[in-house]
Amino acid sequence: ERINITALRTPEDIAVKHFLDSLSIVPYLPEKGRMADIGSGGGFPGIPVKIVQPSLHLTLIEASRKKANFLRHIARTLALRGIAVWEGRIESMSGEEPFDCVTGRAVADLKKFLKIAAPLVNDQGIIVAMKGRNIAGELRAAEEELVNSHLKLIAEKIFPLPYQGGTRTILLFKKCFT
Repeated sequence: ERINITALRTPEDIAVKHFLDSLSIVPYLPEKGRMADIGSGGGFPGIPVKIVQPSLHLTLIEASRKKANFLRHIARTLALRGIAVWEGRIESMSGEEPFDCVTGRAVADLKKFLKIAAPLVNDQGIIVAMKGRNIAGELRAAEEELVNSHLKLIAEKIFPLPYQGGTRTILLFKKCFT
């Protein structure tokens, strides 16, 4: 059965807008520990990150059964170790040990993403939100959620993608209890 995982069709678009984009967050991630990727879809950014950071234990979180099955297939095909797929709504995920890092790419607006990501990250962990270019409005809209979730924006990194791939804004958040 054929499953449409991505709308991108050209090798250049796939290389830049999926793989290079996914790898743009690697400098900000821990080398070891537990990472959760919310709304993994086609496996981005989780699978490329796992390939270059094999010491990370990765949990791909995906609500769609078809996409979750695809992610399991890719993990088996690539013989990736230390990878799990959580199939279902993130709200139903309970009893998990908190993660050292939680990522999300094209998941939801920033406010909603932070609300679902904050309970998953441990007190020393980091949340990495991968957003587009114009995020000022989303940051303003998320101010109350930052307070409610005890989060602080610690860095905003701009990453231009080559070949007219656009610009990625990488937002890094940590827990803050002051």
